[in-house]
Amino acid sequence: MVDCHARICLFLVLGVCVLSEINTSKWHGRSVYFVFTDRFAKSDDAGDFDEKCDGKAQWCGGTLQGIIRKLDYIHGMGFDAIWIAPPVKQVDWLDNYNGTAYHGYWASDFFQIDPHVGTEDDLVALKQECQKRGMLLMVDIVANHVGPIHSVAQVKQLGARLNSATGGQFHQLGRRPDQSLESYIQAPTNELDAGSDCWPYYNFEGDCDHTIILEGWFGDLADLNQDDPATREYLLEWIDYMTRKYDIDGYRLDTALYMSMDFLREFQQASDRYMIGEVVTYNMSLHRSFAESALTGLLNFPITLHLKHIFSSDGNMVDLQTLLEEQDASAYPDPHLLGNFVDNHDGERFLHNHSGSVTDLMNGLAWTMLYHGLPIIYYGTEQPDVSNQSDERTSMWPAHFGRTALSEHITQLNGLRKQYGLAAGGSDATEMAVIVHSSEHHLAFVRGKLMVLVANAGAGLHERMCIQPSQLPGRWSGICSTEHPLVVLGQTSVKFCEDGLVCLSSNNAMPVVFALEQDSKLVI
Repeated sequence: MVDCHARICLFLVLGVCVLSEINTSKWHGRSVYFVFTDRFAKSDDAGDFDEKCDGKAQWCGGTLQGIIRKLDYIHGMGFDAIWIAPPVKQVDWLDNYNGTAYHGYWASDFFQIDPHVGTEDDLVALKQECQKRGMLLMVDIVANHVGPIHSVAQVKQLGARLNSATGGQFHQLGRRPDQSLESYIQAPTNELDAGSDCWPYYNFEGDCDHTIILEGWFGDLADLNQDDPATREYLLEWIDYMTRKYDIDGYRLDTALYMSMDFLREFQQASDRYMIGEVVTYNMSLHRSFAESALTGLLNFPITLHLKHIFSSDGNMVDLQTLLEEQDASAYPDPHLLGNFVDNHDGERFLHNHSGSVTDLMNGLAWTMLYHGLPIIYYGTEQPDVSNQSDERTSMWPAHFGRTALSEHITQLNGLRKQYGLAAGGSDATEMAVIVHSSEHHLAFVRGKLMVLVANAGAGLHERMCIQPSQLPGRWSGICSTEHPLVVLGQTSVKFCEDGLVCLSSNNAMPVVFALEQDSKLVI
């Protein structure tokens, strides 16, 4: 164990670090736009009309300056936080069939910024420009591994303190006593050796070797040994450096599932910032354990892994209610710091998966942005020419920065969040959603002053459902005798209160949002 740094530890008890609390409250109510830096925007206006970068595993020219140039586009949709792909220096070689490190997840030197995306000054400038707009900056980070390594010669090309030819900075599980590092690197023990019950998502169940998950390599990506004192110190110093140098507001931690809890706890505290971890699993109790024991936030994979199917004509919204109630019963330390999303950079985009159904996507976005949790929207979701592509990492150019029905929908949803107290600083930013109805094709929930109805069967669906007002929470329970809510998003032909019942329906299966009170400043 490395020595505790003064800014990390408050005091020592029996030689164990007692860690300070991290203030995460400024993330409550934020809505986040996830920018895949290399594919979002180039540094000058001319780049908006370059040939589209699609299906290419190579650097395409998006930069930190490009993000700054398009920050008003993001802010104009109502987002008050951005998450950017890892900006640190990447390995510079072409790896077999996997291409280059354009994505940012193959580090070679954590303390440098990759010249493909910009400079240290550019990252400082991005933070400053976010601050001017009241936006928070989240930076993607990787502490589990570096880039792909196939020889000791490649190890030597890594940055200082990561390039030892002994390989002690890496896990070497399964290496024989008489085996050279060069030989081991050719076929390292990796997560695919951990057992068939680990896949497609790790569940700690059946034939799944936990030791291999933690101490094996991540495919051919050289797996960092956080129990090696020098490597651990390197990572802790680096995350402290990032926070101090760039004043980062939060971090997204890649492959958190593959690192030990004791390291994650120390790493989280060294960051002194909100950190949302990638723990890809269906297993709710396993997922929750990372929030309880190590990290301040988690991407909400136990829910979001199901959303593409549930928000389709073959899905069942009762299943979503069951999952959400299971999560509520699990009592996560702070459910408002769970990151909700419909798609990301690691799988097929929602719109392409749904054969271009904007209706399905609008419903998925309404749930994502109005249910409790941290809503995260992947770049280009609002542009069908981008999000209806088979390549989930296609570029935003040529010129995909105009207004669309989807960008207007997202802007409206962010407007509702702000005007009705669900956004940062709002009176209901930490209000829990309460599900009040579900059927095969509809889900209704109340959160604060809003009631939200979402559907999953596409255009043409008409279904009327009625609820006893007594089944509604709080002020909503007397709604039919005191006031009549306004439709603030979408359309419905059904009278809200009828024969003492609350009745809900939507036109053509589009999402509908009702509000308890009108706000003259909100224009939908």
